[in-house]
Amino acid sequence: ASAEALTHRDRPDIRQLLFLSRLGGISVTGRSAADTPSVLNIFSRDGDVEATVLKGGTNGRTTVVIEYPDQHQELWRIVLPTTAGVPDSMAFSELAGTMRRIAIAWPDKTQSSVFHIGVWDLEKGEAASGFRELLSSTDPTLGRHTKRVSSLAFPASKPWVATGGEDGKICLWDLS
Repeated sequence: ASAEALTHRDRPDIRQLLFLSRLGGISVTGRSAADTPSVLNIFSRDGDVEATVLKGGTNGRTTVVIEYPDQHQELWRIVLPTTAGVPDSMAFSELAGTMRRIAIAWPDKTQSSVFHIGVWDLEKGEAASGFRELLSSTDPTLGRHTKRVSSLAFPASKPWVATGGEDGKICLWDLS
């Protein structure tokens, strides 16, 4: 019975749920219907902001719009690099003063085994910062996921982001 339980839990959706529950976070995502202008939507834990991946993007580039969901007021627009595919996952950090972060994981359209994770600082009243790609400073392959990154989470009390991929890796990145 225990071997059967381990096999049952070793699925991407179960790993994502376990991963998020260990961090004390929640993730609300949705894939949009074919007739809507978006392909992926997430909300911050406090419900204050929503991130939407626009279908078609800006000039053919993948675009994420962040807005107040109740006012439909655009706060930030993030255009991903030209080689970026549709994001696999996104997550917001908690609001710290007037700043929060968003992490976005996406596949590279030109290299099937390359997956990127970027973090942007979102300061109220300012444009989104240039993104920082999560890579090791000593070894670019260290921490890089080789399969889809299905989980991203920010612990509430630390300046970290955790990433979980379908390659079985879980990485913890210090953003300070």
